[in-house]
Formats: sequence, C-alpha cells, structure tokens
Amino acid sequence: TEKSVKGTVEAIINHPLIPNDINVSGFIIDSVTGELTPVQ
Repeated sequence: TEKSVKGTVEAIINHPLIPNDINVSGFIIDSVTGELTPVQ
C-alpha cells in the first residue's frame, strides 16, 4: 500500500548509513500491467 511504501522510504532516508545526498524513491507496481506508480 502507499502508506507502507512511504514508511519504508522514510526508514531508508533516515538510516544512519544512507548519505544525505542519495535520492530515495518509492513505487507501487501494478501486478497485471507492470505499471509503476511513484509514491511521494
């Protein structure tokens, strides 16, 4: 779900071993069409 993707992205962004200059993005994939929907 969108909420879970947002939580995971936040956890990665806030992890102490991830540099601040790394861009982290989250996506939801449609299992039928393969379409990726960005989560902001």
